[in-house]
Amino acid sequence: MTIDYSVIIPLKDEEDNIEELIEEIEPVMEGLAPEHHWELICVDDGSTDHTLHILEKLCKTKSYLPGPPFTPTSIRRTAVRET
Repeated sequence: MTIDYSVIIPLKDEEDNIEELIEEIEPVMEGLAPEHHWELICVDDGSTDHTLHILEKLCKTKSYLPGPPFTPTSIRRTAVRET
């Protein structure tokens, strides 16, 4: 499957907001690009709360969330490997 659109959001200590944010992004992307494939890349920037744990759980149920969640180091490695 080819990804047509990628949405990237940086996160730090967002355990109280991440689920609501993702639930708001999903219908917007489905409405804007219903015939296209898209992904939501969440980059956890060293959260000290449960943000990473929540993202790991959501990755199991949301097909547009590539898992596991990215960290700044892993996203740089992925970018270098893909170029």
